[in-house]
Amino acid sequence: MFVGNHEYYYGDTNEWLHYFTTKFNITVLHNENRNLCSSSGDCICVAGVDDFFTEKLRIPGHHMDAERALSGCSETQPTILLVHQPNGASKILRNTKKRIDLILSG
Repeated sequence: MFVGNHEYYYGDTNEWLHYFTTKFNITVLHNENRNLCSSSGDCICVAGVDDFFTEKLRIPGHHMDAERALSGCSETQPTILLVHQPNGASKILRNTKKRIDLILSG
């Protein structure tokens, strides 16, 4: 899971993140990534970034940081990037040289 704009509208975002991780055991990709590997050892990297909107809010520790999110993804493996807004995806594509095979947003 990754953070969208509504988590910033209703209450403390850090409390939302804590709630998702502790209550439902959901991994929140807060400018982070995880490698998902099959039993044969083939892996894909799934990275998630904070919402593009957060740059305007100026909440400490909350901003879209694709370089950080993609930093653990190998150039030799497929990479999926989760971005809440398509305009955030567009900005990332213009500003990164990292391999991104699929972007999911919406």
